[in-house]
Amino acid sequence: MEVPNKKTERSRRLWHGEVLAFKDVIEKLTGNEITAEKLGQAIDLVNRRRLALQRLYNLRKVRPVPISGKDALLATQVSFYDDAQRDTQMLNALCDELDKRVAAGEGVAPKNAPRILIPAARWLSQLENCIISSKSAGAVVVCEESCTGDPFLQAIW
Repeated sequence: MEVPNKKTERSRRLWHGEVLAFKDVIEKLTGNEITAEKLGQAIDLVNRRRLALQRLYNLRKVRPVPISGKDALLATQVSFYDDAQRDTQMLNALCDELDKRVAAGEGVAPKNAPRILIPAARWLSQLENCIISSKSAGAVVVCEESCTGDPFLQAIW
């Protein structure tokens, strides 16, 4: 799509035409007509999934942390591929289980464990296995800054 770089009426017409052309391609490719009603339903569904992911990441704030960073990242990554309705349902079921762990005071690391943010998700599993299994380290990964990681980074700390 050509994206105009000026804020003029001509640019708005160009952008409108680009969006309509893109819509036509998507409709032909999928065989589905795009309507305002269908877009509204899709937006609602995606927003419900975002709220479920936010719920998961808010649970990572709790001490002790009820889920490992590896498992939280996996749940986030599944959201990229799974059916949105099913994914939202499963994320909320996971969060319900984590709420039970929180109520019972159960965590993947001690309550006073240092909290770690790591800048690359590919190292998360190795790092977490090392620090959680080490009685002397006793730290827990509560956030990862990566392209597939935490969309709610600012809410964790």
